[in-house]
Amino acid sequence: MTYDKIQEVKAWSRQPVGGGLVRSAAVIPHPMLNAHQIWYVVERVIGGVTTQYIEVIDDLAVGVDAAVVYNGVATTTLTGLAHLEGEPVRIAGIPATGTHWAAFGGQVVGGGEVTIPVACTQLYAGREAIAILDTLPPDIPGAVTLQRQRKRWQEVFLALWESGMGLFVNGQRIDITPRNVTMDDGIEFQTGNFPVPNLGWDLDAILTLVHEEPLPCTILLAGGALEIGDN
Repeated sequence: MTYDKIQEVKAWSRQPVGGGLVRSAAVIPHPMLNAHQIWYVVERVIGGVTTQYIEVIDDLAVGVDAAVVYNGVATTTLTGLAHLEGEPVRIAGIPATGTHWAAFGGQVVGGGEVTIPVACTQLYAGREAIAILDTLPPDIPGAVTLQRQRKRWQEVFLALWESGMGLFVNGQRIDITPRNVTMDDGIEFQTGNFPVPNLGWDLDAILTLVHEEPLPCTILLAGGALEIGDN
């Protein structure tokens, strides 16, 4: 639940776990930081066998579940994935020749490991966890309701903070990359305002934001100019 007393916001949202079913959850103090950790008992079917794992929400891996995290000498192989044997995973890493995180697409775990095309010094891999956000239909407090009137976003912008590639708005990919992606380096995470193309007319003017890559994405604000009417 998102709770903001000043803005009078109380909003529940679903947090699906990649390929699993949460059987139990607990919040405990972080052992080293002034923070809390969320621990789960997650049930998955791996290789036809029902298993239960204890998992923890951790900032070290973003956009994947049941992750393995590696930090060490450059390697093209990430091991320790036996708990996801035969399962599809998404992979991200920092190439040894670069300084930025890159996404390496999806693979299926075989022999408890996956292989990437370039050597990396930092890696993580886990079950895909796509983030989806639907805005509420826009309205103007104290005015005639806009509901069920034709609307069009003339201009939309997203304010992002330290976000990676892979963001879509109503099916349109948002280009946040300042340069071409190369195999020997990733793309620095981006902060700033990014425009969204004309989204056309409809009755609800809902924005559906989808982030598909196993990289961070923080949306601070979605705003713009809304046109209302029959023309």
